[in-house]
Amino acid sequence: MVRVFLIFLFLVSSVFGNDLSSVILIESKLFPKIAEINLNKNPKIAIVYDDSTKSEALKMKELIKNSQIIKNIKKGFDAYIFLRKIKKNELKMLLKNKKLIFTANPKDIKNAMFSVYIGVRVYPYINPEIIKEAGIRINPILFKVGRIYE
Repeated sequence: MVRVFLIFLFLVSSVFGNDLSSVILIESKLFPKIAEINLNKNPKIAIVYDDSTKSEALKMKELIKNSQIIKNIKKGFDAYIFLRKIKKNELKMLLKNKKLIFTANPKDIKNAMFSVYIGVRVYPYINPEIIKEAGIRINPILFKVGRIYE
């Protein structure tokens, strides 16, 4: 499993550039894999959008099975991918309920558990403070292959 994950990261980082459709493709492959590794099941994923990110949300929904696009947080999902800013009250509720939180914008990692770091290679971008605050146990392999937000 670890080798497959590392090979996937290498292939994605070497094949794709930084254009928006490539980023959406990377996120739609990486975020569900991270959720599966940590939840040990096929997670139900919510893609949270606003009016300016609706087209990206629709593209991402096509690529992620067992996902739904929503404008506002609602219960019933294991993980949430934010294509918009995360509101403080949403963050509090998701942390309290121990839900996985992803953000499509690496600049918003301070309010999420995971994002995507795109440089020469592609890495999961991890915020251990938010993970600790939620009390969620994360598979240690992610810390070996990811970049840590400080």
